[in-house]
Amino acid sequence: MGALKIYALPADQLTPDHIEQWSALQCENADFDHPFFHPEFTRAVAAARDDVEVGIIERDGRYVGFFPFHREANGVGQPVGGTMSDINGVIVAGDVEWTTRDLLRGCGLTAWYFDHLVTTQAPFEPHYRATEDSPYMDLSAGYEAYVKQRRDAGSSSIKQAERKARKIADEVGPLTFHIHTDRREAFDTLVVWKREQIVRLHYVDVFSSDWVVNMLRRVSETNVKGFQGLLSALYAGDRMVAVHLGVRSGAVISSWIPAYDPAFGRYSPGVLLHLELARTAADLSVERIDLGRGENRMKTSLMSGAYPVALGFVDHRPIHRLMSHGWYRLRDLVYSTPLQGRPLRLFRRARNLLLRSRQDLP
Repeated sequence: MGALKIYALPADQLTPDHIEQWSALQCENADFDHPFFHPEFTRAVAAARDDVEVGIIERDGRYVGFFPFHREANGVGQPVGGTMSDINGVIVAGDVEWTTRDLLRGCGLTAWYFDHLVTTQAPFEPHYRATEDSPYMDLSAGYEAYVKQRRDAGSSSIKQAERKARKIADEVGPLTFHIHTDRREAFDTLVVWKREQIVRLHYVDVFSSDWVVNMLRRVSETNVKGFQGLLSALYAGDRMVAVHLGVRSGAVISSWIPAYDPAFGRYSPGVLLHLELARTAADLSVERIDLGRGENRMKTSLMSGAYPVALGFVDHRPIHRLMSHGWYRLRDLVYSTPLQGRPLRLFRRARNLLLRSRQDLP
C-alpha cells in the first residue's frame, strides 16, 4: 500500500466525495457509531464558527481518514465542538497505520488536547492522562429487557420513577412525550433552563456564546441520512416539565443537553423523560443511549454499563507540555482528596476560566 498523505482543509471546503467517504467510514466501524463522529455534526459546528478544519488522510488517492478540529491562534487543536462534544477521535479505516506525530504535522498543529477520546485508537494511548467511564443505556434487546436488567442488578430507580410518573400525572396532569418537536418555544426553554442550572452549579456558561446556541439550534433542526437532531419534550398536562436535545446516528442516540423545570424537581422529570426516550427509541431500533462522560444521580440510576474514554494531550512544545502535566497532576490530587470541598471549587473555578478562553466566551 502507498504512503499516507495528510493535510487539513477548512470544513466549508469539504466536497460531496469527502462527506460520502466519511459517512461510509463511520457506518463501517462500530468504534465510530457515536453521532458526534458523523460529518454532519462537524458541519453544524462549522456553520456557527469559522475555525473548524478537518484533517484528511489519503492513501493511493482514496480518502481513508478524517480528523475534525478547531485551530487556535497558536497552532493548538481542540476537538470539534470543544466542550460541547461528547466523543473525540480520528475517523479512520481500520487497516491504516498512522502516528500522532504525522497526523499533527500534516495538519499543521503543534498540539491537540482531548477529553472524550475513544480508547480504541492505539496511537494516542501514550498520551493519556486519565480514563473515565462514559455510561450508557443498553436497549439492544428492547426496552423491557433493559428494565429487567436494571431490576436484576438490584436497582430500584425505575420502580421509583414509575411511582413518580403516576404521582405527577395525578397532581399535575397526564404525561405526554414527544421524541421530537419543532416548536421554537421548546428549544428556547431548553436554553433558559440549562443556563439556570449552570448558574446553580457554578459552571462556565457556554450558552452565553452565540455560536453554541446557533450550533444547537441547527442540530435540533437537522434530519439527514445517518444523523438526526432530536428535541424531545415531556409534558404533564399542558406544562412542559422536561426537555432534551439529543442526536441520533443509526442505532445510537447521544443524550446531550437535558434540562427540566426545577419547580417539578421532586418528580425527577429528567429521569422520566429519559425513560420515555428509551421506551420510544427502542421501538425505532435504537440499541444504545449514550449518557456522556461524568457522574450524576440520573446517569447512575439509568446506566446499564459504561465504556472508557480518555483525557490527555499531544503537545510538541516542551514548556507547554510540562505545564499541562502539572495541570493534570493538580486535577488528580484534587479529585483524590477525601473532603474535596473548597479545593474542588477552586479547581473548577480555574478550569472554568480556561474553558471560557477556549470556547471564545465573553
